[in-house]
Amino acid sequence: MKQEDARLDWAAIMEEFSALHMTAFFHTVMNACRVWFGTETVCPLPEPDHAALEKLLDYTLDADLFGLSRDHAVIELRNEQEAVPSRGRVLRRMLFPPAAEIETRYTFLKGQRWLLPVAWIVRPFANLRLIPAQLRQMKQVTKTDRAQVEAYDSFMREIGL
Repeated sequence: MKQEDARLDWAAIMEEFSALHMTAFFHTVMNACRVWFGTETVCPLPEPDHAALEKLLDYTLDADLFGLSRDHAVIELRNEQEAVPSRGRVLRRMLFPPAAEIETRYTFLKGQRWLLPVAWIVRPFANLRLIPAQLRQMKQVTKTDRAQVEAYDSFMREIGL
């Protein structure tokens, strides 16, 4: 950004993030770059929320390559579409995902969604080596409490996600 700042169309970039409803997250990331790396840009930014940036820094440094594995169950429950996340619904969706979610892997489902039960039966055999990890994730979902989901949701909202 330091080298290309003057050439970047910040108005267009801001417009894209606005269309995605991610303006707050964009500001968080840009302020993180400014505070952590001293990267100043001509892009207009609000004052940084230092508390949110500190949480983001801790979260980022605690994560491994694929994020925090302990957060998987919390993320699943946070992403639940219902007002009150249900462990049962999340577990059921993990065991029996909708056709749209698995038809890229099981191409015989395309245009023939009535074969979805066949895909559910085939999944355990096709993914034998993944079953222990999936069982661990399912166990995490059952152990995750509402307070963890609310804390994670609060953090994500704080950084604009």
